[in-house]
Amino acid sequence: MKYFKFVLVPICMVLTMYVFFQVNLPSDVVITESEFSRSRPISTQKLVSQKTNKDASVGDNETRFIEVKLFGLIPVKKIKVDIMPFEDVVVGGRLLGFYGVTEDKQVVTGLGTITYINPENLNFAALGHKMKNYETGESVDINGGKIYKNNVLGIEKSKGKRVGVYKSSLKDGGSPEGEIHSSNAFGVYGCLYQASDLKDGDAMKLSSRHNVMPGRAKLRTTLGGEVRDFDIEIIKTRFQKKPSNKGMIIRITDKELIFATGGIIHGMSGSPIIQNGKIVGALTHVVLGDSSKGYGIYIDFLVS
Repeated sequence: MKYFKFVLVPICMVLTMYVFFQVNLPSDVVITESEFSRSRPISTQKLVSQKTNKDASVGDNETRFIEVKLFGLIPVKKIKVDIMPFEDVVVGGRLLGFYGVTEDKQVVTGLGTITYINPENLNFAALGHKMKNYETGESVDINGGKIYKNNVLGIEKSKGKRVGVYKSSLKDGGSPEGEIHSSNAFGVYGCLYQASDLKDGDAMKLSSRHNVMPGRAKLRTTLGGEVRDFDIEIIKTRFQKKPSNKGMIIRITDKELIFATGGIIHGMSGSPIIQNGKIVGALTHVVLGDSSKGYGIYIDFLVS
């Protein structure tokens, strides 16, 4: 009987872990082509391992899969590997005004920051969360409109539970910089005009959530009418199975930015988060009651 219990307990533990990883490991991942070409595994779990990304099996329709094994021995799950459609982008950080149009032809305005521009076709992503009507505060879906540069006239600082905001006006007489094509829970999408100088920023590679680690990082955003990088710390990362715009928790550590804004303010949403010289995500929300802290969305969910 003792021998039976001695054998049964380890078996039950292995079965429990098998079921746990079956449920909690993602069914698919989105990474860049360069990440797929490296030998670093996608899986970040301690008790499971996988073949290198290069050794992924290819299924029907050229679909790629990696096999994850418990203790490196027991097959747990096949994870589908999707490749981001691009990984070299122009870094955003510029404060924009949004003039959107809903399906029922309602006109709404908003304020936010552009995250990146694809240099190949000038498509852009901005905001990192669902657009809010600047006048009413309501979240809206838009399927058309234009974006404009904004002049920062002043800043209402964040303090306590009150979230600050940029005081701004349209720059250059309100000449549009591009067209809005759509929006969703993760931001606003569209295409710049060829003449827009927003496309002339620094080029940078993307990095998926599988490489984001707690630690030092940068936030590129607008202050005093200038786009600059400010020090932040990624204090927590969540390995999400499903897209969400609260994957990272960040803290602003830059004293100059804290002094000028009191922390995160309305309009910063969409500001690129940069770690190890690559864009890993964008700022999306402020933590109420502590404006030095906020949430970020992984870049995976902005390009896929």
